[in-house]
Amino acid sequence: MVGGVLSAACVVVEGRELKKTLERISEGNPCEKAEQVRTIKEELEMLPDSSLISAECKRVFELAQKEKERKEAACALSLAHMRREEKEARDDIAFDNADHVVLDTNAKVRDETSEDESTLEIVGKEIS
Repeated sequence: MVGGVLSAACVVVEGRELKKTLERISEGNPCEKAEQVRTIKEELEMLPDSSLISAECKRVFELAQKEKERKEAACALSLAHMRREEKEARDDIAFDNADHVVLDTNAKVRDETSEDESTLEIVGKEIS
């Protein structure tokens, strides 16, 4: 008899647990991940079409490429400008050096004496 009562009690407890489990299943899974999936499903309709997202990505990539090309062109222009200034500076130095006439150390001195005045003339080679 004790065995029969124990079996009946087990059936009642299992029946009650089965009823609770079925109620939870019909209500939905209360875990956080299941709730996130439901939220995503509800918000899915608010997302834009993938072709719009793709077009926007292409536009952003094109803008980035144009900006990169613009920066490279500005850098090249700046480099060319610097090189031109360096060349002009070298040319100015060469021009300044050409203004100074250097005489050969083997220059000869001629003494020309005229009736009215005496002059010395230095004759030599220009060295640049």
